[in-house]
Formats: sequence, structure tokens, C-alpha cells
Amino acid sequence: MRFQKFSEFVILVQLLIYALVQGQQGETCASKIEKLWPRQQLDMERFTGQWMVIQLARMNDSLVEDSFAKCVSQTISRQPDSDNLNIRIELTLIADGTQIARFGQVNTTSDQPAIWKWSYFDNLAQFWEGVVIATDYEKYWIHYECEEVDGFRIESVVLRYRERTVGPGQLAIYASLMEGLGFPVGNLVDIPQPADCA
Repeated sequence: MRFQKFSEFVILVQLLIYALVQGQQGETCASKIEKLWPRQQLDMERFTGQWMVIQLARMNDSLVEDSFAKCVSQTISRQPDSDNLNIRIELTLIADGTQIARFGQVNTTSDQPAIWKWSYFDNLAQFWEGVVIATDYEKYWIHYECEEVDGFRIESVVLRYRERTVGPGQLAIYASLMEGLGFPVGNLVDIPQPADCA
């Protein structure tokens, strides 16, 4: 039943916002996010915990490349007496096996908890903006992410799961959603989650 509801949500997204999300001259990350925001509350108590990065799609063809990392996970936790969140990302470089962990903060508000602005403490000058497109809290989280660099907008849609393995049916639905959001199908990149991930 949950999978069916997700399928229906994908169709709704495609029908309602496809025309809105096409790139426009002078459009900013914030204005794009405002169009994509699903106008639904996000239950942060259910959303917190560890998520595995399964797939990523770039809007710009020139930014598409094979993943340089594997075992990528993100852990979200609440901050006491605040709407903001703690974020920790962990990954292993494919080239030499180096393990990396970064810690940061997600700024959000009580009236728009699905809209995020976040950075990592080791480089506060670099930050991303994003919006939670869809989640069922128990299995999947689909996130639009945007970074502006020298007037150039870098856009991604990221699929995260609670587990490291995802069935082909779910991946096909994600690919359909990605295409509905205007991301070329060929720009989809798998993030390896082998069995030996810690």
C-alpha cells in the first residue's frame, strides 16, 4: 500500500510542477525551492536518524561523473530547543579507501521544516539550499539540493534510503520522478553501498 501511494505521489508531482521547475534566466536556488516545496509539514521526530545515499542526479550534463565515494550516509538529529538540525555525513573514497566524516548544521524553521539551508563546520563559506520533496520516514527520502557558485546554479536530486539496498521497482519510480522534475535520465549516478560498508 505504501509503495502504491508513493507511485501516486510521483504522478501528482509530474503533473503539477513539471512546467514550474524548468530552468529560467535569473532564477535562484531560493526561488526554485519555493516552487518545489510540497506545502506539507515534516515530522522531524520521525525523520531523524541515519539515511543511506543511493542515487544522485545532476541537472547539468557537464557535472555528471561516476561517484568518487561509496558507503555514503547522512545522520540527522534534532538540536535542543531549536528548529535547527545537526547533520553528519560519512563516506569512503573509492580511490584509496580513505574514510571521511563531516559535521554541520541545517537551518530550518517551524513553519517550513522541509526547506533547508545547511553547511559543514569545516567550510562554513560553502552552503547548500534544499527541500524535502517526499519521504515516508521509514524507507525513502527524496531531496532537491541547490548550490550557487559564482552565479552558476548547481542542482541535484538525491535519493536516500534507510537501508543500503533498494529494489529495482523503487529505483524505476525514482528515475520517473527525477525525469518529471526536469533532470535528464542519463544524469543518474549510482552511489555504491557494498555489503562491507560499516
